[in-house]
Amino acid sequence: MKTSTIFLVCLMSAFSVYPSSSEASNALDTKGAKPVEGVLLNEKETTVALKTIKDLQSGLNSMQARMYQKKTTPLLKEAVETEGTLTLKKPNLLNMSLSKPKPMRMVGDGEVLWVYRPDSKEAEKHVLASDLAASETIKFLSSAIAMSTQELSNRFDISAYSGSSILTLAMTPKSSIVAKYLAKINVSYRDGEAVPFRFEVISKNGSATITEFREVVLNPQLNSDAFRFKLPPDARITNLENEPQ
Repeated sequence: MKTSTIFLVCLMSAFSVYPSSSEASNALDTKGAKPVEGVLLNEKETTVALKTIKDLQSGLNSMQARMYQKKTTPLLKEAVETEGTLTLKKPNLLNMSLSKPKPMRMVGDGEVLWVYRPDSKEAEKHVLASDLAASETIKFLSSAIAMSTQELSNRFDISAYSGSSILTLAMTPKSSIVAKYLAKINVSYRDGEAVPFRFEVISKNGSATITEFREVVLNPQLNSDAFRFKLPPDARITNLENEPQ
């Protein structure tokens, strides 16, 4: 499987891993992906808008936020919803803790990404240097605080829309392989904010994953062990080929 396809598969399924729960039924106000709103910007205006975001991110080293996500798919009658917290630090450090509908942790220290499910005491260890899916997942999430306009331009055709103090980047994949699965990614920023508050991943099969960041804190005080994961003694590593020796 090519890197771009691995990236797509991981992006579409990394977080929506549990059945829906009535506890999270009101996590998002929207029930599915909506058409992009606003006025389409021309090429020069789009360049200026992207530069503005990069300038806002220039002093940004880390962020924390509440994360709410809803995934709708033709295969399920009800939406799959998750809720939790996300902490990011440049260049590629991650700590994500999901509380609903079931607990899960993802911790990346720059070399290894751990995925831990406390209910089942199961863990996965992904070495970033050899696991493209894990590496691309962290890279995608890290783009929230370190957007690379060059990388985006290499991977996507970008259309920018401005309206109601919101800038939305509608990104269509250039790769024909990715385009078989992914229709579009919409990333939305409020005026004057460095971090997107919402992004949508829309697939060709009619599925849509909507993620919102709320209660965002920029450059928060972080514990020294915020991005370290200690495997509980009673936990089982399920991807045995990556089990530490």
